[in-house]
Amino acid sequence: MELNESLLRLLPAGVDLQANDDDLVEPFKSAALSGWIQHSTGAWFIQSFMDSYRGRIDAFSDLTSAEAAINGRAIPDQDLEVSNPCRAEAIARRGIAFGCAAISRLRDYSNAPMAVSYVSVGPALYDERVITGAVTVTTCHPNESPYISDINGFGGTGIIIIRS
Repeated sequence: MELNESLLRLLPAGVDLQANDDDLVEPFKSAALSGWIQHSTGAWFIQSFMDSYRGRIDAFSDLTSAEAAINGRAIPDQDLEVSNPCRAEAIARRGIAFGCAAISRLRDYSNAPMAVSYVSVGPALYDERVITGAVTVTTCHPNESPYISDINGFGGTGIIIIRS
């Protein structure tokens, strides 16, 4: 797991980011259990996310972009108090839990490529006092750049990368 400096500034010193079963919250738990589907383009999508997608896959410039758009979601945080000093930590662990679960489920497919989960945690655009997060999972495609290549180029947003 790779972390950027911005994430370390958002979290209390020495915080443990080891996710557990309680950190895999709905709808992420169901999404991970739904499995994966390989599209005819070669892109891999989380089944339940693909089921609700209504756009055109061929409109994306590459497979990584399509996967990031479809496999990316905001991390559920409605049950976390905005003023809770552990909010960033809880959001990060939820993103890590889903990222790990999605990658683990992808390994069930013998023809699946390597995958990377990207978790972001940082100030909301509408109010910098509110910490929020997102997670996406992409697979590795030859001759394509990763979804995020420089985890330090995101200002005050913390980035976590989990590789399969």
